[in-house]
Amino acid sequence: MRKAQLRKGGSQRPVIIKVPSPVKPMRKTILALILTPFLFLLVVGVWLLGEHGFGKERWLAWKAQRTANGDRFDWEQLAPPEIPDAENFAMAPLIA
Repeated sequence: MRKAQLRKGGSQRPVIIKVPSPVKPMRKTILALILTPFLFLLVVGVWLLGEHGFGKERWLAWKAQRTANGDRFDWEQLAPPEIPDAENFAMAPLIA
């Protein structure tokens, strides 16, 4: 929007004064509202990827150290042996 004013001193040629448009600050606000969450999620995502890689590396190193000490991490080795049906209370005739 422009407003015309007359110059002082008798000149009849109008001077055009620019009035700032309210649209541009609104565009900046909308752009900030869109970019801020995106940038936040980007920073958090990069941080989580770094932590995931670092944690996996530390877990594998710890597991290798414990395996060298004789610990076992396989499910088949950790599970207790099967109980025979004669000793298993859940297989009793009244329950089964």
